[in-house]
Amino acid sequence: MSPPGASLIDLLSADLTSYRREGAGASGERFVPSQGGPSFEVTQREERRFMGRTTIARFHSTHAGATAPGSLEVRHTGRRRRIGIEAVVISGGPAMVAVADSIAGDEALVSAALPLDFTLFELRSDGTEWRTEVELMGATMVAIALPPMRSYVHLYPDQLEALSATLGELGRVLAMTATG
Repeated sequence: MSPPGASLIDLLSADLTSYRREGAGASGERFVPSQGGPSFEVTQREERRFMGRTTIARFHSTHAGATAPGSLEVRHTGRRRRIGIEAVVISGGPAMVAVADSIAGDEALVSAALPLDFTLFELRSDGTEWRTEVELMGATMVAIALPPMRSYVHLYPDQLEALSATLGELGRVLAMTATG
């Protein structure tokens, strides 16, 4: 159960012990790692349902090196067991296909992303930089009207480590696609 009146960002902040909360960024609350690594901003998205709602943390990061506008979606591959990742072009031309191939073919990125329990992983390029959005299975809050109950699904350390590793490797791959 989550404490009454606590926001999702406040609860998530308690899970991010190795991050410094720096307040509002361009689109949400900014978290910077104290030991180095990728920083990110967190916003929340709410899904309303009959007799309840789910509030989901959305992790945003930016990466330099975009060469053309477009967007990609990253997914796990495999049916019962994850065996890799694929990047599917949502919009954009041949440059996006090349980036998608680089993402899916990078062993370090695939290794980092396999344990990450994401439900949404999108990349958008405006031609100058990449904007990444990731939603995880953890870092969510569920509220039910009857019986009145709120429950927070923690962002566990292994998922935070996988998120940080994935964003770091993704930044490396995107920088290589811009220069290569």
